[in-house]
Order: sequence, then structure tokens, then C-alpha cells
Amino acid sequence: MTSPEQESLAQVIQQWNSNRLDLFALSQPNENLEFHGVMRFYFQDAGQKVATKCIRVSSTATTQAVIETLIEKFRPDMRMLEVPEFALYEIHENGVEKRLDAEQRPLMVQLNWHKDDLEGRFLLRRRNEVSVQPSFEESSFKRKPSGKKSKKRDQVQQNKDQNANVAEKLYTELPETSFTRSISNPEAVMRRRRQQKLERKLQQFRSKDGGPDTGGTLKIYGESLCKDVPYKTLLLSVNDNAQIVVKQMLEKYGLIHEDPNNYCLTQVFKKNEDVKENNNHPPNNMEYILEDDDCPLAILMNCPPSKGSIMFHIRRRPADMQTRKRKKKLQQTASSHAKEQQPDESAPFLLELRHVSDNAFNQRHTLMYEVTEAGSEQGLGLQVFGADVQPRHCVFASSGGLVTVTPCSREAETYVNEQRIWETTILQHGCTIRIGRHHLFRFVDPTAAPLRRDSPDKTFETTFDVAGHVETTEAATTKGDAILPAVLEFREEVKDTLLESLIGSLDTSSVHFKLAPTYALYLVTRYRASTHYRPDLTPTERAQRLSILLEQVAMLIQQVVTDRPSEAESLTFWMANASELLHFLKADRHISAFTLDAQDILAETVHGAFSNMVAIVETELGASMPSFWLDSDDNENAAAAIIVTLMSAMALMRRCRVNAALTIQLFSQLFHVLNMWIFNTLVCGPDNRFCCRRWGNRIQHRLRHVEQWAEKQGLELAADCHLSRVLQAAYLLQAPKYTADQLATLSSTCFKLNSLQLAALLKRYWRAQNEPEVPHELVENVVRVAESVADELIRADGREVRLEEQPELQLPFLLPEDGYSCDIVKGMPVGLIDLLSALQQANLCRFTIQPPSQGVWTVYMEKQPGRHCPQPERAVVQLNKAASGLGLSIVAAKGAGLDRLGIYVKTVVPGGAADADGRLKAGDQLLKVDGHSLVGITQERYVL
Repeated sequence: MTSPEQESLAQVIQQWNSNRLDLFALSQPNENLEFHGVMRFYFQDAGQKVATKCIRVSSTATTQAVIETLIEKFRPDMRMLEVPEFALYEIHENGVEKRLDAEQRPLMVQLNWHKDDLEGRFLLRRRNEVSVQPSFEESSFKRKPSGKKSKKRDQVQQNKDQNANVAEKLYTELPETSFTRSISNPEAVMRRRRQQKLERKLQQFRSKDGGPDTGGTLKIYGESLCKDVPYKTLLLSVNDNAQIVVKQMLEKYGLIHEDPNNYCLTQVFKKNEDVKENNNHPPNNMEYILEDDDCPLAILMNCPPSKGSIMFHIRRRPADMQTRKRKKKLQQTASSHAKEQQPDESAPFLLELRHVSDNAFNQRHTLMYEVTEAGSEQGLGLQVFGADVQPRHCVFASSGGLVTVTPCSREAETYVNEQRIWETTILQHGCTIRIGRHHLFRFVDPTAAPLRRDSPDKTFETTFDVAGHVETTEAATTKGDAILPAVLEFREEVKDTLLESLIGSLDTSSVHFKLAPTYALYLVTRYRASTHYRPDLTPTERAQRLSILLEQVAMLIQQVVTDRPSEAESLTFWMANASELLHFLKADRHISAFTLDAQDILAETVHGAFSNMVAIVETELGASMPSFWLDSDDNENAAAAIIVTLMSAMALMRRCRVNAALTIQLFSQLFHVLNMWIFNTLVCGPDNRFCCRRWGNRIQHRLRHVEQWAEKQGLELAADCHLSRVLQAAYLLQAPKYTADQLATLSSTCFKLNSLQLAALLKRYWRAQNEPEVPHELVENVVRVAESVADELIRADGREVRLEEQPELQLPFLLPEDGYSCDIVKGMPVGLIDLLSALQQANLCRFTIQPPSQGVWTVYMEKQPGRHCPQPERAVVQLNKAASGLGLSIVAAKGAGLDRLGIYVKTVVPGGAADADGRLKAGDQLLKVDGHSLVGITQERYVL
């Protein structure tokens, strides 16, 4: 079920898409109201000409994240690396400009322009540049005169170039881009498209024999589709039937995914008051449901105005609809007779599918001999509708027993077996054809014989197995070939140059698909593992050569990481690629056993890049810490610098497609360092003025902003775990602590603090003027309780009780077991094709896309068999709580396969109540305590 907000947003996006090129179409919003789209941005620096780039942006992407991406895209010189000097401005045709805040979302700003009927453009430029606003007379957005006046005005404008402003340049200069003029100005394209569509429609109305025109406008009421828009006006021909009108109305209201067969056109006749009742006139307000071949405009023209008025409404078709009895039309064209004829059973046809894996069909479309055109234009052999369907989309040709499909233009998205095609492609019996993005068909050739097991059309791929024996597997199946999406071949003499181009000398900023090196190197590996490379080699020789090659690849990647220890983008890029390549080598059943040395080197490389990346971001966080201690009640602004640093790191990790588990480990380290810096300042800093109630409140609220950001990024568990100590210290500072009961409550709430830390915070506590002093005896009692509980838990974990927090996070670095891109990447990503095409043009390799492939990259990986997970046993354990508690250390976490938090036993304290009972073990989940459920609550909400 979609929410009202999602439906409203989808309607706005549909209106946007209907007036824009397909390149700039926005995706439909998901349940989180997030959508994506391509945006155009302009850049101007130091008086240079305007340059432009198009990038794909999410509705959740902030201005800061977009600026960082644009800097990477434009980057005309090294000065652009200074991010703080640049800002993003929205500039409108009237010269009004506005700088976007760091947290604004450019895609939402652009969509709001459409809602407000505005037009604008985004400009990236230095913050300190000031544009001169044009006067009304000098505005370049007025209609330009033609002839001599235009030339004279152009000369005057050339003399005023020095005073030209940014807005005028954006709308008058031709951007430095390889796009054609039509693509550079999408608004003009859409206007021209609408004009051409209107001219074609009007051309159909003009009578060829000099008679009256055969078309006009007709008002169709659609209050049942949208109450706020009661009607739409259509431009129709007298031959346009009710079925065509229904489809056009659904498009007009943005309901392109609705089935037109579920709607009907209703005719409502309203008789004039001065017309007398007689049997020749229909009753007043009589409603008729038109047949699909009824033409509403012709009905309206044949009804004299003196009799009454006719209105047409689109409504949902009744389930018990009865066809109206009427005389059939006697005049039928030759084409309509042909449609009524029984199709040839031996002719190939397209079967419309509801789903990719479902053979249920809506309609059977016979492919006529020679040519069948498909598109949204009226009169074509196969008529389909949608925002992504061109008027003349593609052509099916049948000749000599072969059927082919050819896209009519570059914009006509046509797919065969889910692989987009750009030229004429032969169709095989059983293949799928997708026209646009939503219309799926299966090609059926009744004359095709079923495939035999020994069919010569099948292909085979030969590799060697773990034991070194040759293994030949069948690569082709009727459902799609179990082979990689492409093949990469190269000569032995260019191997070193190829690897250097893929690794050592690769410009990471120019790679659009950031994991392209990994996929290219995997294609290199599979080629060297197959018998297509040096068929004369024995399996043992082939394995040795493959091991040497991959060890060389791993060492090259390690060398790049070692040579660039301070380049965050390069470290993140190669950390992502090294971990992905390591996963490919581990999971491939044919080559895993022969690449152990390469796997060890790649594992060290990932760890090294991770450590260097942590050090870089820690340095940036250290530079942000002074603003955290600003003596101000503006807590959000005080935490902004830290959040910006974390946000920049997250944007880089996501841009490079780093594995999610690595990202969580990196931010766990960052949260721990943040916790360490703030906590150590409180317990042993030179200035104890921070140990007061006011600063406790400030620290808590400032860290809450950090936690809120972490929750939006999916890092709430990491932040909750590694910031808990300093948050408990902040709570201790601001909570009342003047009686024995108050301190007892604090000692149980602040369970993360050991005895040394509690003593330091209470002794350094800076009292306000009217605040009573904390009794010394009570402090000693609280410290003694912490010694018997918190200190014992720390020692049970094998750690030392310390006052200060250590900078190192006491957790081992773990390589992820899953969550890699190969599980979701299908086919050949565009960025990978671009990279391999450049290498092929340099005569370093030859790559071939394999259309018969299923498009998956995991065809050679070991499949994990399903594991049977026994149901856990439930038991009731009754413990008598001692003075030191139950003797359990707990942690909040999500269990395998569970979507809610749970409280788990981390450690059983020796000598405690739980240890004496003997039934509770580390890893057990606590479901209830004293009848209160612990499922779905955090660790702070429950303390044993």
C-alpha cells in the first residue's frame, strides 16, 4: 500500500517527467519517499566560460555531497580541491540567485521549481564571487528580435561583456560540452517535441479532398480519477475510438501503469429544456457505456446542438458490464478485416507477459510478414504506451525464417533477454523482448523445433578443477547461458601494460563505475583459467601461470596503497576493489585453491588501506574538535563540524562502493576515537570546568546530533555502542547526586564507568553557586560498588581497569563474508564498458559482450547450501539478586535472521548469582526479566 505522501510525490514526478527528456526523468519514489534523477550542473571559475556536467543525484543527497561530487567531475585545476571555497547557487531567468545551504537537497529544490512553475539552473562557483544583477532592460531572457535590430543589439551586448552577470552567461553561452545542442537545452527539446506532436496530429485532421477537417478538441471529464482535476481537453480525430481516449486520459492523469481495460468511456446526454418529449429523443441524463470502437468526437459532431448536450466521462469499468445492443457499423477498412481474420498458426508472434518469470499473457501479437512496427503512434502493428516508449520505437522484420528487431533511435530502449540492444538483433525462440521499461513480451516461433541435448548451437567452457583435472561444462541453457556477461582476451606481450593501465596508472576519478578494475581483473583471471588461453598448456602449468599472474595483480594493488598513504580517495577506491577482488578469488570454485598467496596479499592490502583511511579521518576529526568545546548553547552548530567530517567520509565510502561491513568497522573506530577524546578531556583534562552540570547537558545534546546522523546512515548500533561511555559520563554530570539513593541510581545507570572513572568525575565535579556539595562518604560508597561490579566485568574480559580511554578499539579487523556487489550487479555496467573500451582502443585487449549470458557474475562461485538452524530452547531461570547484582554483562544486538534488538549475555561474572546457577552462558538471549519483555529495547533502557 502506498501512502498519500508517496502518491502525491509520484504525481508531481509524473508531471515533471512528462515535460522533460527521458535523460532527465525522475524515478518513482519508494516507501521512504526517496527517488533519483539526472541533474545538470554548471561551473564557472575566475571568469572562464561556463562548463556543464550531468550527474545522477538522489533526493536524499545534500548540497555538500553534490558539491564534492561536482568538484571531482569538473576539476579544471588543482585549486578545485579546496572544497570550502565553492558553493552551489540556484539561478533563475530573472537574474535572481540564491545559495543553497549545506543540508539542502538539490533534487528536491529542482522539483519545487516545477511545482512553482519556475525555471532555473544550478551553478557551482567560488563563494566570494559576486554577480552583477541585470536591469530589466538588459535582461537577455526577453524575446530576441530578428534582422538588423538583433545584430545591433548583439554589438551592444558585446561591448557590455565586462558587466555580464552569471545568470546571463548560463542562459546565453554555449556550454563546453560534448552533448548536442538539443541535449544541452532540454526545455527547448521538449517544446519542439510537443510542437511536432501537435503538427502531426493536426495533419491527420486536414481533409485531402478539400472537405471539412476531421478533428478537433474534446473535453473528457475525469473526476473519478482525480477530484482536484475535473477534466482534461484532448486533441482527437473523428476516427479516434473510446479505447484510444481512455489510454490518453490515463496518461494525462499520470496513471500510465493502470490497465486501460479496467476503464470505460461513458456518454451522458442532457436534453435541452425547450425540447418537447417524444419518442425520437433519448431520455434526459441518459448514460451509455461506449464500446471500444465508438468514436466520441464523431458522436458529438453528429448530435445537433438543438437536441441537447453530450458529455463524456472516464470511469472504472463495472464488473457486470453488459454490452449495449446496437447496430454494427457496415463500413470497415481493409485493415480492420485483416484484424478480424484468424491469424496464421505457423506465424511467429509475441506473447505479452505480466511478469518476467510468468507465462500468463494479456494478448498475443502476431508478427506480420516483412515488417511490424511497434510504438505509441496510432496505426502501428504493435501499439504500446508509456513515458519511455517512443512514437516509433522499434521494428520487427520477418524474412526467410528469421525474425529481427531493430530500435528506431538511440532513445528507444529495447532489450533482448534483459540486455539492451542498439542495432539489429536476431530473435531466438523463447527469448524475451522488453519495449521501454514496462512492456515485456516473449518471442514464440511455432515452427522452431525443440532444442536437442546434442544441439550444435550449445557452447561449452573448459577450465580445470581443484585437483588439476580438465573440466568441461555446458555453458548454454534454454533459460540463458551460465557464462559471464563478457569475455576479455589479451596477448601475453601486453600483459604488464594492461595490468599497469588497470591498476598503477589508473586515474580513479575518471572511473564512473568504481569497481570496474575488479570486474576487469576477474575477466582477465577467467580468461587465463580457460583453455582458450594457450590450449597447449597442461592443467598444472595453467595453474602455476594463473597463480603468478594473480600474485602480480595483488602486489600491484598493494604497491598503490603503500605509495599513497595520505590520499583518502585512492585508499578508499582500492580498499573497495581489493576486498571485492579477494571475494571473487575466494568464492570461485575453479581458482580459489590456486590463489592463496594472492588472497593473503589482498587481505593485507585491505587492512592497510583501512588503517590509513582511519588515520586520515581521525586527523580531520581532530581539527573539528575545537568547535565542539565552544562555550555556546548552540549545540547543533557546535556539532556541525564533526558531522560534516563524518558525512564527507561516508559520501566517499558510498561513492567507491565499499562493502557495508567495512564501512561499519571504520565508523566504529571513528565513534570510539570521538568518545575517547571527549571522555579523556572530562576525567583528566587540564581544565576541570567541563565537569559541571551545564557542560554535561551540552555534551549530551551535541552527541545526540551525531547519533541522529548515524541513525540516518544505518550506523545507529555502532554509535550506540561506542559513544555510550561518554554519554553516561554526561548523564552523571547533570543528574542529581546528593543523596545515597540518587548515587545508587547513578551507579546502576552509568554501568559503563569503572571505579577510577567514577571517582575522577565526582571529585573533579564543578559545582554551581547554589548547588550543594557531593558528600565524600557517598562518593566512596559508589566507588566501592563499581569496584565489585564494573571492575570485575572488565577483568573478566581480560582488560585492565584504566582511568583514560585508549585510542585503539579493542576489536579485531574482520574481512566481510558477504554483502559484495557481485550478488546484485547484473550484466555489464556502463562504467565497466567505458573502461574496457578505452583499453581496447589502445590495443591492450579485446572484450566481447556475450548476449546469451544470464548477466550474473556468480556463475562460477560456490553455492552455499542451506543450513538447518535448530530452534533455540527456552528455559526459565530464577536467580536471587545479590548486592552486586545478577553477575551478568549484557549487550544489545540483533540476532541472525532477526529484525529487532535483543539483550544478550556477554559475560558471566565468576562468583555471581548467574555463575552459581550455572545455566546462563555467553551468547544466551534474555527474553524477559520479572515479566518485562526485553525484545526490541536498547541496552541503556535496561540495566541488570
